[in-house]
Amino acid sequence: MNENFAEEIRSDLAEGRVLELAELVALNAVDDAERALIDDHLQSADEAVRQDFARRVRETEETLAEAYATAEAEPPQGLWDQIQSKIADQANSVQADTVQLPDPATTPPEQLKSEAIPGSLSDADAAQGAIPGRAAATDELAARRSKRTARSLRGWLIGAVAAAAVIVAGSFGVSSLIQAQDPIHQVISAADSRISTVPVQGGGEAKINLSSSRQAAVLQMSDVPAPQSGSTYQLWLIPVGGGKPSSLGLMSSADDLGKPALVQNVKTGETLAITVEPAGGSAEPTTKPVMVAPISL
Repeated sequence: MNENFAEEIRSDLAEGRVLELAELVALNAVDDAERALIDDHLQSADEAVRQDFARRVRETEETLAEAYATAEAEPPQGLWDQIQSKIADQANSVQADTVQLPDPATTPPEQLKSEAIPGSLSDADAAQGAIPGRAAATDELAARRSKRTARSLRGWLIGAVAAAAVIVAGSFGVSSLIQAQDPIHQVISAADSRISTVPVQGGGEAKINLSSSRQAAVLQMSDVPAPQSGSTYQLWLIPVGGGKPSSLGLMSSADDLGKPALVQNVKTGETLAITVEPAGGSAEPTTKPVMVAPISL
């Protein structure tokens, strides 16, 4: 177990940042002992936290799988040199924050005194008595530097893997990697994605992509006129059985209407609906819907 990483993992767990470790787990960037620390913490965590952690691991693994789901090909010439260069650049940025100390075995004693550790007491200071609190401040500075370096190392590890992924993906088209990471694209391109078109009162239509594997829907408006001044379109999710609708957001301009809306964790029996509301939206629908789309996964 790398003690620097292990200590950082313990700190993250103690401070409630377990979800930040999901990508490291997906990248296999922790060893068995470090993974055991994370698993032990998750066993006592809330169910929602465990599910969110598993989702983030799964999505990262799926993104990597989709990014590399391509025909086998010879790697580009010099690929490994490019990867090593990226890693070296990242490592140098971390090392730049480390204080370089003289080697006592090869440095004369008088030079060691002149190259004292930053923040330490000089001989004159020691003769006059240590300044109160100075040693504690030096210890705190060292602790902060150590913690920052550990975080930088962890960020460097993820960055190095990501850099390698981008280099490899670049051989087949970086746009494919970007699209694979886009949750909207994942719904639209899912093998089980189904499209339905629903007319919008007042003109235009709403196109809805539904994916049961993603448990998500993507809503795209087409040729729908912008709302009148002082009003806005508001998107709602009505639960199974017709309970209180949940607001999913506002579409107040032509620019808003041109952007796809992602609705996650949808269930069969729920309903997407759009109403016209006063500018700024409403806590609940106040007008008859101009678009209604039942969800069937």
